[in-house]
Amino acid sequence: MECVLRETPEREVKLKTGHSFRLPSFPGEPLPPRLFTSTYFDTVDFKLARLGVTLRRKTEQKRVTWQLKLPRPATRLDVEMNSGRSSPPAPLEDLLFALIRREPLTAIAKLRTRRSGIRVQHEDKSIADVDIDRVRILNARRVAGHLGEITVELRSGKGKELTAIVKALREAGAHDGDSRPTVFQALNLNISEPRLPETTPFSERLKIILQKQLRDILLHDPGTRLGKDPEELHQMRVGIRRFRALLRAARVILEPAWYASLQEELRWLSAMLGTVRDQDVLLEQLYAEARGLLPAERKIFERLLPTFEAHRSEARRQLLNVLRSDRYLDLLDRLEQAAQTPGLREAPESSLMHLAAQEFKQLIRAGKRGNADSSDH
Repeated sequence: MECVLRETPEREVKLKTGHSFRLPSFPGEPLPPRLFTSTYFDTVDFKLARLGVTLRRKTEQKRVTWQLKLPRPATRLDVEMNSGRSSPPAPLEDLLFALIRREPLTAIAKLRTRRSGIRVQHEDKSIADVDIDRVRILNARRVAGHLGEITVELRSGKGKELTAIVKALREAGAHDGDSRPTVFQALNLNISEPRLPETTPFSERLKIILQKQLRDILLHDPGTRLGKDPEELHQMRVGIRRFRALLRAARVILEPAWYASLQEELRWLSAMLGTVRDQDVLLEQLYAEARGLLPAERKIFERLLPTFEAHRSEARRQLLNVLRSDRYLDLLDRLEQAAQTPGLREAPESSLMHLAAQEFKQLIRAGKRGNADSSDH
């Protein structure tokens, strides 16, 4: 059973259906009606949901598909797997190792969705799909609630065409939707990143931004394990570098032994990721060089590539062993604790707090300019 990775651009708008809603007469063709049941899985304390991640078992016309969805800025990473198992398949549990920390996954919700809609077209061009979902929230064998949702997803259309479709739907009785995944709405889960007003005290700002960086590290861990897109590993490493840079900016108010120990472990993990990243970059450059050679030269050059591929495979094998280790899980626990209660010096002087705050501001400004410290030392 193979996991299929797909990155889906988030080019959609969600609306809610009102009592008076009637689908406007859009040009196009009706979409085939669908009926499917989704059973969602998470830990009992919603470790996946707190990261905006969903895992579901979807049954449609006796076909069972497991879908893991990981949020990304402006996109969504989908991992799919065909399996008739009633519990999460081992390959998906392995991908979630760092996110669930060996806690069992259990069914948290069951939804039955009846979907209809239309593919909006213009001059034989598919502009967008308008899906209308009638969702039943199931509890055992009874219906515990209902949700009505409209999703407008662009196919080949532009932003102005999406705006026009949404306007027509609003005029037909639709209103602002809920941006949360449907299962979060069903369970009334409110998962959002904390806001960071300018007046937030420095110690709280540090916690909030460390939490964000830890979230980025965790969300790129499954893609790093899967190994189908080198960018996933790169972004995980970037998250670690930024976490280290934030700690360096605040080091004057951090307990020295706590700071040094945590930096040492982060340096170890970054080095393991860096070895594979270096091999990815080298192979990308070598294959680019090969494409520019004459056929006879390319044939000779390509004989060398399996050696470099073997080096990369060995580096990746070692990395996967690290990502399955107790040492890695212990580090994640320490990062989570650091993001909640950093190891501050006992009653740091106000002058040190001011110095740390200045360093912190400079780091944030540098990051916004794209010049954040990327050193691994």
